[in-house]
Amino acid sequence: MGKAQLNSQNASAERSVTRQTQFFSTLLEEGKGEGNMPKLFVHTRQGTFTAEARVRVAAGLTDLGIACEHLADTPKVRAGVWVFFTEHAPDAIFSGGQIAANSMIGLVVYALEGGLEGASKQRLIAGATAILVQHAGSNDDQVPVYVVIREVPEVNWGMYGKQVSLAALRADG
Repeated sequence: MGKAQLNSQNASAERSVTRQTQFFSTLLEEGKGEGNMPKLFVHTRQGTFTAEARVRVAAGLTDLGIACEHLADTPKVRAGVWVFFTEHAPDAIFSGGQIAANSMIGLVVYALEGGLEGASKQRLIAGATAILVQHAGSNDDQVPVYVVIREVPEVNWGMYGKQVSLAALRADG
C-alpha cells in the first residue's frame, strides 16, 4: 500500500469519526439516545442465527429488557437498547479444553445497578433463554444458553459524554 493511499484511508477514517461525533452530539442536544439500557451481547457459533432470526431475537430481547428494567417504553428508550451479535468460528469455541461439539449461546447483559431486582433477573434469564432457543437454527431443543447479568453503577456508565440516570430512564426515557 502506497503512502498516498494510506493517507487517504486515514483521512477517510477521521471524517467518519467526526461525522459520528457530530451525530451523537446532535442526539444529546435533542435529548435522544441518552445512555438507555440494557446492552445485550449475544455470542454464538457461526450460523446459529439467520439474518431474519437475529432481527426477531433483537426485537424480543429489546421488549424483554425494557420490561424487566421497568423502563419507559418510548422510542427514545427503545433506540438506546442495543443488541450485539458476535459469531465465532466453530474452532474458536471450546468446552472442557476441546473444540465444542455442540452449539452453545452466551448472553452478557449490561444493566444499571438497581435496575433489576431478583424477580426481574429471573424473568430476564428465563425469557432471554426462551427467545434465543426459539430462534436458534438447531434441531436440538437443548441448546445451552448461558446468561450473565453485569450490573453497572450509574457513576460508571456514561454515554455520549454524560452519566446515565436510571430514574430519568424510568420516568420518561
